[in-house]
Amino acid sequence: MDLINTIIEILSSEKPNLTDALIKTKVLLHKLGEKQLIEWVNHELDGYGGVKDLPDYRVVGSIVKANIMNAAYSANEVDVPVYHLEDDIRDSLERSEFRQGISAIEDLANSEGDSVQRPISHALYGLLSVKFASGYKVQSAWCEIPKYTLIQILTQVRSRLLDFLLELSEKIPNTDERATDLKKI
Repeated sequence: MDLINTIIEILSSEKPNLTDALIKTKVLLHKLGEKQLIEWVNHELDGYGGVKDLPDYRVVGSIVKANIMNAAYSANEVDVPVYHLEDDIRDSLERSEFRQGISAIEDLANSEGDSVQRPISHALYGLLSVKFASGYKVQSAWCEIPKYTLIQILTQVRSRLLDFLLELSEKIPNTDERATDLKKI
């Protein structure tokens, strides 16, 4: 079937456009009456804003970093110890959830640098300063997320979508009447 093959080609190319592949898959699913993946496709396109259970592959580790200073010295981009924090606070800092649509994640993955940053509220600076010696205080803090984790999110979506389409291509032979109708898409 042409549309399935087109999407498979997009996904198996060296630099796939996942947004385009997901939109074409959405059209395909509606035409076939296959509703099993439509919710997942919609969430990947639009994001997981109000969804309580985020897929595991969209939760990644992050490193807490800060610029600190005392009366005489300053240090930039230091790792911040967080073992002393309450579990829920520590967890919110060491884990980053990516609820955005796939196009936003693609943009972040293709941006400059080796990582992306998520700011940390000023309200936590006092707690983050506790384990620094010599009177150092946090001046600014952020969660640093390595780009490879974003690439892994994209790879997971690409792989899951490709698995589904390859399975579907085996079920729907090219001679099927539905396939002829779908060539018009």
